[in-house]
Amino acid sequence: MRTIALSKGWAFDTSAKLTRASAKSILISPFAGCQRTPATAPRVALIRYLSLGAPSPGDLDIPERDAIFDAGWPALGLVQHVPLPSWQANSQNGTTHGQAAARHAQLIEAPQGTDITPDIEGLGSQGAVAYDYLCYWADAVRYLGASVDKLTAD
Repeated sequence: MRTIALSKGWAFDTSAKLTRASAKSILISPFAGCQRTPATAPRVALIRYLSLGAPSPGDLDIPERDAIFDAGWPALGLVQHVPLPSWQANSQNGTTHGQAAARHAQLIEAPQGTDITPDIEGLGSQGAVAYDYLCYWADAVRYLGASVDKLTAD
């Protein structure tokens, strides 16, 4: 796997389970009002979700990972699901969620050092408690061999 930078390009996230055909469809689809379609953009990535606990059938797995790359996507970003809307951050959840993200990355055979992004959409708390959540989350992810905010590909 290799790392790419997406300073200019496209990235799409979806929580839908993808097949090779559906991943290819997204890659080649034109987007209204855009000068480039994803397939002609200088860099593109598809972003898929890791679990908050044990992986569920809708989360990224090895067959889906392979289907995404087989469809021609050069990069796959990893982001962790967000808890229910208006969730409250705390250091304990940060550790628990970070450990789950790193373990899920290991299950899909992401290379050690692959970065994972936490989704904090719908966060109902702010300030120091949110900062602590992210710090504890990042510490747990790093402890298990991953890191934060890089996209990787075959």
